[in-house]
Amino acid sequence: MDSEIGVKRYLAAKCEQARSVVSYGRELKKASKKTALPDDFQITEDLREWAQRKVSTLDIDYYHDEFVDYWLATGKQMINWSATWRNWMRRADRETFGKAVRKKPTLVHSNSSISVLEERHQLLDKIRNQAISLGLDIHTAKHMSPTELKDFVRKSDAG
Repeated sequence: MDSEIGVKRYLAAKCEQARSVVSYGRELKKASKKTALPDDFQITEDLREWAQRKVSTLDIDYYHDEFVDYWLATGKQMINWSATWRNWMRRADRETFGKAVRKKPTLVHSNSSISVLEERHQLLDKIRNQAISLGLDIHTAKHMSPTELKDFVRKSDAG
């Protein structure tokens, strides 16, 4: 009789454990459900702090607007929009400033008071102006990524 009660308790415990696993699986599935980017997606303080540490030379607001426009236009869905945003910023940083191993940027060059960000914007303007002088429409040039501009200039110089 005692062994029968023990078996029943054991089976009841296993059933409860199975219910718990199924419940956890449902919760996990809900938590990992893909969603479209919210229309009001904003840069949180955590994201802004991350950007200051990892991609401090980027114009975060510009690339944030680009990110939001892209994902709203495509309607694609993601599980974690903050992680997607961070990946977007890393990609923008690589495309803008090259794929070389990133050194931690200094805020000011030792020989001048021009910040790294200003210097990189000047470099981008120089490449953009060079592309325009080679016949690229100014409106098109303003909307091209730095990589696209470099490719255009390279191809124009080669041709």
